[in-house]
Amino acid sequence: MIILITLMTFISPVAGGLLALRFKSHYRLFMAFSAGAVIGMSLLDMLPQALGPGRGGYSPEMITSVVTLGFIVYMLLDRFALLHKHINVSGLKVRAWLGAGSFSVHSFFDGVIIGLAYQTTPSMGIIIATGVIAHNFSDGINTVIAISKNNRSTRSAYKWLLANSIAPVAGIMSTYLFNLPIPAFSLVLALFCGFFLYMGSSDLLPESLEVYSRWSILVTLAGFATIYLALQISAL
Repeated sequence: MIILITLMTFISPVAGGLLALRFKSHYRLFMAFSAGAVIGMSLLDMLPQALGPGRGGYSPEMITSVVTLGFIVYMLLDRFALLHKHINVSGLKVRAWLGAGSFSVHSFFDGVIIGLAYQTTPSMGIIIATGVIAHNFSDGINTVIAISKNNRSTRSAYKWLLANSIAPVAGIMSTYLFNLPIPAFSLVLALFCGFFLYMGSSDLLPESLEVYSRWSILVTLAGFATIYLALQISAL
C-alpha cells in the first residue's frame, strides 16, 4: 500500500502541472485558482496543523509569531527580487525559483508527514495521504504558475514540476532514515504558512484580478473550495 501511496503522490502534482501547461492561454484563470488554493492551504490546512501538534511544546503566540516571520522573510526576499529584476532578467528567475522552491519544500514535508503517519498506523497514513494527494494536484498547478508568471520558460516549468513531484516521494522515503518529533513540524508548517500567505495575497491574487472578470473571482473561490474538499476527504 505504501508503494501505491508513494506513486500517487508523484502522479497528482504532475497531472495538475500538465493541465496548467496544456491550457496556458488561460493563464490568468489558473493564476486565480492558484491564489485561492495557496491562501486556502495556508489558512485551512497549514495553520490548524501548526497549532495542533505544537500545543505540547509551543504556544499559539509562538506559532503565529513564526507565521508572521515567514510572511516578513518571504516579503523581503520577494522585494529584493523585484528590485533586482529592473537590473537584469535574473531577478525574474529569483522570483520564480523562490515560489516554486517553496512549493517543493512544502511537498517534501507533506511526504514526511505521510511517512511518519503510516509508520504509526497504516490506516492513519492512508487517511492523511488521501488529503495530501488531493491538494498535491493544485500544488502542481501552483508550481507551474510560479515559474510561468516570472520566467515564462516552459522548460524550466517542466523541471520544477518534476522537482515538486519527486519531493513528496523523497519525503516519504526519508522517514525510514530518521524519526522527527511531531511538534517540530509545527514550526516548519507555521513558517511556510507565512510564505504562502504572502505569495497568495500579495502576488497571485492581485495580478489574477488585474483584468476584472467575474470568472476570475469564481475560479479563485474554486481554489479555496478544492482545498476545503481535500481536507474533508482526508478527515473521513
